[in-house]
Amino acid sequence: MPPAEAQTPVPKQTPIASGGPGLWDRANLLGDPLGTAAWTDSHGISVGLTLASEVLRTASGGFELSTHVQNEAVLTFGLDTAHAFGWHGGRFFASGLVISGSGVSIDGVGSLTTISSIEAEHSIRLFDLWYEQTFLGGRASLRLGQMAADEEFLLTGSSEVFLNGGFGWPTLASIDLPNSGPTYPLATPGMLLKVQPSANLTLLAALFNGNPSPDGFGNPQRTNRFGLNFRTDGGAFTIAELQWHHEFGTPARDRPGTFKLGAWWNTNTFLDQHLDPNGLSLANINSTGFPAQRRNNWSVYATADQVLWRPSNAREQGLSMFLRWMAAPDDRNEVSVEVDGGLAFRGLFPSRPDDTIGLGFGWFKISQAARALDRDLAALGLRRPIRSAEGLLEATYQAEITKWLQIQPDFQYIIRPGGGVPGSEGEQSLSTPLRNSEIIAIRSTITF
Repeated sequence: MPPAEAQTPVPKQTPIASGGPGLWDRANLLGDPLGTAAWTDSHGISVGLTLASEVLRTASGGFELSTHVQNEAVLTFGLDTAHAFGWHGGRFFASGLVISGSGVSIDGVGSLTTISSIEAEHSIRLFDLWYEQTFLGGRASLRLGQMAADEEFLLTGSSEVFLNGGFGWPTLASIDLPNSGPTYPLATPGMLLKVQPSANLTLLAALFNGNPSPDGFGNPQRTNRFGLNFRTDGGAFTIAELQWHHEFGTPARDRPGTFKLGAWWNTNTFLDQHLDPNGLSLANINSTGFPAQRRNNWSVYATADQVLWRPSNAREQGLSMFLRWMAAPDDRNEVSVEVDGGLAFRGLFPSRPDDTIGLGFGWFKISQAARALDRDLAALGLRRPIRSAEGLLEATYQAEITKWLQIQPDFQYIIRPGGGVPGSEGEQSLSTPLRNSEIIAIRSTITF
């Protein structure tokens, strides 16, 4: 199995082409209206435009019952330098985002995990801008420019169908890293080395700016509003991943899978979740009131992505599973352990061979240090819950109406939003945790 595609909502680099004789047979809605597909293909040029729109309703729990609409348009441009001007092994890629609407995660649900993978601030922004060169006969490549870590790392192909953003870039990394790390919608300058010593083994290693938006304490998507800051003064974020690809079964009914081991390191300063610089609890009246500063942060992780069953001679259909585990130090992180996984079945119904149904879960543990501070505050007589963990359940159905149109109803259930932060529906209660939340959503995706 090849490395999984990113869940970050940036479409694959595919050229606009007619795709078929009629509207419903095309690979994209507009086909080839200007008759330029043959010319662009011969010159190594690919252009893509995808629009994702969704409506989400918080049906119960959280901070409030509300309806949210989100839209994201993604424009991509790719150039194969061999076709363009004879420079073999080179590829240039750029993408831009147009984002509108409002998210439901923070104000509506109060969750740690991001309810939608396209949730972001209103903006028109540059996302990717990089050049990649292959060498060693195509067994290695080096990419330089502005990019995001969640386009290559920590991915499982079977999780692509889900709407929740935590099935792409993990919730642990999003909560613990400065401004969520180099991930959608904040790409950063970096470099990525990929080496494939054998058909079954791939090694990835990357270096990124450690903080996508290091200025001040404002919303990072607003301080880097157009994706043009190109900052390199936010420390360093390094990540490495070893991938093993394999296939079980027979050629007619093969069952590919990918297993990954990885780790990341960030050189920034992080605040202790429990203690001040003198080792006293932040709840102690004698403490300084300021958290101790901890240098560096790190995490280790493992993923498994495996096809369990598929019909004979039907490589695109079948049942697959994924599982991912991630851990980080307790003292400087709010979330210390994450486990997520699920099942995806493409072609469950014979009459709908290209539809995919998915069932997924996530569990995000609040660190021992953060829980210790909650207990200290409770011991002082403050009536507030002690956080434990947040849970996620998601059921989704992606219906492929045509090759260029997908409609996807979705249901998510958040258990103990925020891990059990104070507050309840209709009142600001400090002693009662937020109620479990139900979110109903529907997304449409059009490839132009």
